[in-house]
Amino acid sequence: MCLVTYHHCAKITKQAFWHKQCMALILLVTINFLLTFPFAINIISAHYVC
Repeated sequence: MCLVTYHHCAKITKQAFWHKQCMALILLVTINFLLTFPFAINIISAHYVC
């Protein structure tokens, strides 16, 4: 999914600036997911335990 999105962005935007913007956006989304994912697991596991 991420690789496809990155490839898609890189193909559309040839300029280095937009290329960097796209990489930053994907990085931001990835970090955001990694930060929120453990909380989601905790909430789900807590829900099932209780």
